Amino acid sequence: MFNTDHLATSGPEGSDARVEDAFKDRFNFTWISQRLTLIIFKVTAAYDESNGEFSCELITSAGGWIRKIQVKIVERPEIVDLTSDQDVCEYSKVILSCNASGYPKPNVTWTRVWKNGTDSRALQSTGNNLVMRNIERSSNGTYRCTAFNGVGNAIDQTVEVIVRYSASVVRVVRSSNTVHEGDAYTLSCEVSGDPMPNVTWVKVSNNQSSDGNILNFTNIRINDLGDYRCEASNRCGTKTKTEPMIIVPAPPQGTKPPAEELESWLIILIVVGVLSFIVLVGVICCWLFKEKIRNREIIRSIRSCIRKDYATVTAQGEDADPNAYEACNPSHATNEEDTDGRSKGMAQVNESL
Repeated sequence: MFNTDHLATSGPEGSDARVEDAFKDRFNFTWISQRLTLIIFKVTAAYDESNGEFSCELITSAGGWIRKIQVKIVERPEIVDLTSDQDVCEYSKVILSCNASGYPKPNVTWTRVWKNGTDSRALQSTGNNLVMRNIERSSNGTYRCTAFNGVGNAIDQTVEVIVRYSASVVRVVRSSNTVHEGDAYTLSCEVSGDPMPNVTWVKVSNNQSSDGNILNFTNIRINDLGDYRCEASNRCGTKTKTEPMIIVPAPPQGTKPPAEELESWLIILIVVGVLSFIVLVGVICCWLFKEKIRNREIIRSIRSCIRKDYATVTAQGEDADPNAYEACNPSHATNEEDTDGRSKGMAQVNESL
């Protein structure tokens, strides 16, 4: 008897032994040496009808006897369904699912495997699922599902989670700060992202595009001026950065650029200033030299005149004329300063006499 159902019956010495028609595909029995043995087919944990209470009932003329046997079938755990490796973008939702069979029903836990091979503490999960909302690149790595029900050893499998992130424009590098018409010029767009972004340069005014990080101008023209947009994109997102380009027109043919022209004029002014200073110094020196010669000639003439006058006066026995200096001085000074000069000049002449 299984629970309340009659499975099989047998007479003395195994006579008239038979299994009830409803259970022939799952049970059988044998009679050997006064022993009736029940055989159970398909003994698995999934076959619930194999788990339960079996009763062996013996009926004789002297009375009856019943022996009850509790049958409990256990099964080692086995992971039957596991989420495949995940390759996702940052800030998306990731669900890792792990389903296990076994009896009793296994307990499923999720852990993260660190780079040194050790596991983290058990992660908070919902049922058998590990749910990560708004996942970030720091969550990139290996995750382990472990199933255990106390029968045999725990069993585990791992899932690899790769977290990619959106493209980003780090900076735009110019080949020079000033753009002159006719020059070679480049704009370089430095980007980051995983996977590595595709880069396109777009002229905003007409949407003319050029693929690649570097926008190269071999001979820039005025019509090249405007705003240029660097677009970096991958499967996780797109970022842009716009750079203005202002071009300094080339000077008319035959003329120098303003900077070079200013430099030339500055050099000319310096040279003219230096030459003017040298000429001025020369003129002053010449004038001073001429004045010195002139003064010497005047003094020499005055000395000669006074000597003659002194010799004449001495010969006649008369006193020297105090106006002799003025008579001998060809300049005939009349103001007070010149009078002082006459006195000093007379004193010098007298000393020399």
